[in-house]
Amino acid sequence: MTIEEEAIEFCKKKASDAWWKLAIWLKEGDRLTRVVRSQCGIMGRALGQNREPSANLSVPCMKNWEDANSIGWNNGDPEKDDDD
Repeated sequence: MTIEEEAIEFCKKKASDAWWKLAIWLKEGDRLTRVVRSQCGIMGRALGQNREPSANLSVPCMKNWEDANSIGWNNGDPEKDDDD
């Protein structure tokens, strides 16, 4: 599996709602960059419209998700403690 295919599958597994929640969480906390927040929102919209996300969007979005986890996102549960 190529990195592009892996990224597409990663993004699809998260589903539209999770991408929207991430985009909102990033915006509300003024976290990361506007580009990152926008990419997450675009991914949420694409998946919500049952469209296959492109590799050009999926690769950075997979990194965005990992970067968000490193600053407290915790895979979609920002309220979760790191010790759980």
